[in-house]
Amino acid sequence: MNLIFSILVKNEPGVLIRIASLFSRRNFNIHSLAVGTTHDSNISRITIILNADLNRADQIISQIQKSPVVLAVQRLDPSNTVAREIALIKVHSTLNNRDSILNIANAFRANVVDLSPNSIILEFTGSANKINAAAQALSTFGIIELIQSGLIALNRQDPIPYASKPTFLHKNLL
Repeated sequence: MNLIFSILVKNEPGVLIRIASLFSRRNFNIHSLAVGTTHDSNISRITIILNADLNRADQIISQIQKSPVVLAVQRLDPSNTVAREIALIKVHSTLNNRDSILNIANAFRANVVDLSPNSIILEFTGSANKINAAAQALSTFGIIELIQSGLIALNRQDPIPYASKPTFLHKNLL
């Protein structure tokens, strides 16, 4: 079962590797990972998707909460979560096929972010299924390059509650 974890962490160097190593040491394969600062520049949000059962998920949450860089962690309920990915797809285009490519982009509500004589770069946002369907539809024109982000997600209800952790005199090195 794919599980989504939202983790609020201190925005400081080395935090991502510390959190990712918690998963790898317990033999979890991270399916998707996205990191970004929040409205507070001292806090970052890490969104991680991994395949695990609920018992193992509870174990990982308790391990993550022990880290001094973690402010809060929450497993998100997919039915109560707004989640998106972003993809940039560069497609081979000519004057003859440009309208067809733009019609597909319009059908998927994509944005044109670059237009050159031989290619178009389109920006897609949505679920992984939507992005994969768009890539499949565009593949007949020749995809030159594609980059897809990890999932970002927020709970529809209340934000993750957190409180600042006390400052330690020494660093807890995982």
